[in-house]
Amino acid sequence: MPSLLLLLSGCAVTTLMSQGRSLPQIDGAATGPGLAGEVQILRDSKGIPHVRAGSESDATYGIGFVHGQDRAFQMDLMRRIAYGRVSEVLGPDFAELDAFMRAMDLQKRAEDGLRAMDPDTRFQLAAYAQGVNAGFQTAKKDPIEYRLLKVEGGFADWTAADSMAVIFMQSLGLGSGHWQELVSWQLREKLDRDDLDALWVRDGSPRVDPYWAQVQKMEAGGFTPEFQGFVDFFMAKGTDTEASNAWVVGAERSKGEAPIVANDPHLPVRVPGIWYIVEAKGGDLHVAGGTMPGMPWVISGHNEHMAWGMTNLMADYLDYAIVQRKGDGYILAGQQKAFQAQEFTIELPEGERSVHTVQMTELGPVLTELEGDHVLVMQWSAFHHPDQSAALLKMLNHSETVEAFVASERPPTLVGLNLVLGDDQGSIGYQSLGILPQRKGHTGRVPYPASSEYHGWDGWIEAMPGLMDPEGGVIVSANTKAPQTDASVDPYKLGTFYFSPWRKHRIEDLIQETPQHSVATMGKVQMDTLDTHAQARVPEWVVHLEPQSEGGQWVRDVLAGWDYSTDPRSVESLVWAELQKQMVLMALEEKGLSGHEIDLVLRTSSPGRSLLDTDTGMDHFFADADKSTRAAMLRAYDALVAQYGEDTSAWSWGDAHAVTFAHPFGVKVLNAGSTEYGGSSNTVNVSSFNWAQGYETKWIASLRVVTPLNDVGQAVVVLPPGQSGHPASRHYQDQLHSWKTGGTLPLYFHDEDVERAADSTLTLTP
Repeated sequence: MPSLLLLLSGCAVTTLMSQGRSLPQIDGAATGPGLAGEVQILRDSKGIPHVRAGSESDATYGIGFVHGQDRAFQMDLMRRIAYGRVSEVLGPDFAELDAFMRAMDLQKRAEDGLRAMDPDTRFQLAAYAQGVNAGFQTAKKDPIEYRLLKVEGGFADWTAADSMAVIFMQSLGLGSGHWQELVSWQLREKLDRDDLDALWVRDGSPRVDPYWAQVQKMEAGGFTPEFQGFVDFFMAKGTDTEASNAWVVGAERSKGEAPIVANDPHLPVRVPGIWYIVEAKGGDLHVAGGTMPGMPWVISGHNEHMAWGMTNLMADYLDYAIVQRKGDGYILAGQQKAFQAQEFTIELPEGERSVHTVQMTELGPVLTELEGDHVLVMQWSAFHHPDQSAALLKMLNHSETVEAFVASERPPTLVGLNLVLGDDQGSIGYQSLGILPQRKGHTGRVPYPASSEYHGWDGWIEAMPGLMDPEGGVIVSANTKAPQTDASVDPYKLGTFYFSPWRKHRIEDLIQETPQHSVATMGKVQMDTLDTHAQARVPEWVVHLEPQSEGGQWVRDVLAGWDYSTDPRSVESLVWAELQKQMVLMALEEKGLSGHEIDLVLRTSSPGRSLLDTDTGMDHFFADADKSTRAAMLRAYDALVAQYGEDTSAWSWGDAHAVTFAHPFGVKVLNAGSTEYGGSSNTVNVSSFNWAQGYETKWIASLRVVTPLNDVGQAVVVLPPGQSGHPASRHYQDQLHSWKTGGTLPLYFHDEDVERAADSTLTLTP
């Protein structure tokens, strides 16, 4: 995998010592080129900006301004990844990734999406871009990252189209099932249809397609270097544990007699954090909550009348298609087509270049070498449909009632999302979003034979699940099938790889335990660390066994006495994680897999989402499940001793499962802290990992927001590790302790609260 690790020279050390010169201006007065009127930016004690403007476009400008001040390098790196321009600053290790991203042509697709938008959305994005560029200019020196890379003028002006890069990157990161689909292709010579069913199929989802036996016989080359660069980059932290929680309780379940919305999106550990908290007021716009740098609108938060939270729909909008080679071309839906070779020149530091060729089809880029009788091709909804996420977010930020939003004709979005809503009129609701393909003749579970006219994409799904004011007054979304919605909408047409409902059921149980909720009780639910997956499986798989080995007996006894709390001091959580890993390893070894093949499965699996929890996995892979589990107990004990030593009293889940907020350059002095941590892949307070990379926490609650609709000014929030993207800032990691311990920050909204809490004030004039 390409690394961002920097080897520091003496000059670099000197640069690190001058980090403070990268900090932006936050007090006094500054010029805002492009503004129509004066804008005030008041920051509170945690660096959260509160924008006050006379018009919506000036407020949007202000949001761009603070993003440009605090997160410019983060935004630029995301844009460079999307457009295939990482190598220009980070060197040749990223040339293959860049070439593949260039083949996707996302910069042109961003411009196409911008042209398809309504004029006001384009206008707001332009105002935002102006703000970004003005905000970036307020520091005396470029951000520390540019100076360490010795890149002069590294931040090119942000454009309205660049905001689309946020959506492309989220779409690639949040699509569900396509990594398992790709692993199935890579292991096709060893795993038949029954094997794949036992590996992936759960909760009644459709079986692997019957044509798999024919796919197994197809000859194809290995991945191209360019696609391998893409795979290595996007699979770097595994692919199976992006998730989120969002729920709403109605007025009758609230002490404030109005709905309460809670959201904690689970995303990879990043420095700086993926989100940026902002509150902004201008014209008809007044919003507060989590934004993503690069896009001006609140994605998780509220306006004056409505609050919303989002989770991953687990939708499948990226397929791998197999086309038959014929002559110099290929067959698509029975028709002869020609490959189109595209050459990309990748600029490298110091004037060097790297030249790459990617073959293209009408569906998308070719992923395998032109060898054998077939090639694999990527097909992604972004190649076929312009994204309108910006227009959707703008609509959401202005919506005043749940009913109006759910009933509206919504702009299409490339990211599949569940949206949970509540308003100050007492209504609650749910709506799913996304541009999702209507598949013909295949499920999306495994690559489909696109040369046949009987398979392919046949338009777009029109009916998306939605819900208003359900009986019981509670809606919970936690990456399972769409909640309590129209049964006529087949959830497996949207995706086939949902999470099992461990978190969802635990949230529902905790909500039911309290007759009426408050912001505090919602926050307590967000921090819950009871592993209900372990609570169900340990008695089923482990407790009744009598291992013959001393190590196996120790494992059994430890787990038999567990209360299923995943506290950092718990040794049981560590033992349980290792036992499951050893059971999975044994199953895969029985099928003749080894080395990299096993690693592929481990990167796409986690506790609760492995072959151990599929409909047929245990019976299929183990002739005698109890015997195999006893053997796995000893293997788990031996593996833990080898890694952590013979003194079992010194073993700790919190140490093994620590979360480190590491700067992408791998320079420790730039890190934003490390802490022991509890939780698991199945707790409400998610702290996920994949077995291929040990137990260090890789995915977390990347933001927590709770909003009461009786007074949105009482909303609370916390963002790990902090607001600022500048390591020298006091706000780089000043929310880490609150995040770890369940603390929250007030999300000031009312003018008097904002003014009273102001720690600094910057006035922008045209």
